[in-house]
Amino acid sequence: MNKRGISGVVAAILLVLIVIVTASIIFTWQRSFQSSSKKQGQAFTCLNVDLSIMDACYEDDDLYISLKNNEQATIGDYIIVILYYESHSQKIPSPPIITIPPFQTAKITVPYEGEIEKIEIIPKIENNGFCPENAPQADLHQC
Repeated sequence: MNKRGISGVVAAILLVLIVIVTASIIFTWQRSFQSSSKKQGQAFTCLNVDLSIMDACYEDDDLYISLKNNEQATIGDYIIVILYYESHSQKIPSPPIITIPPFQTAKITVPYEGEIEKIEIIPKIENNGFCPENAPQADLHQC
């Protein structure tokens, strides 16, 4: 009786398939690892955000806001100012040039209309995302 094993062609095809499946599993795992580490990195940088409103006042149709960055992270690109009225709120993006280096202050001017009860500032980490959980609020007074 003449017993034969798997032919060389079938063995080569099985070996190629095993390599392809293994490579796709590793690629999928690596992509999921990268996306989860990016989310963790953004959460970590938001922990390093401490923005405070030093002063917020209004005059004519402008708000004058003094901000202080109390941490190591550079707050930049732009921030979002939320104006709270009696019945609604309005989000106003600041000019894209606003950058507040670590432990520095900055002054911004925001146009507005109506009677504002308070403001909230949502900081953005430079080259990262927004940190709404670190958004300081302040009441307004006349300048």
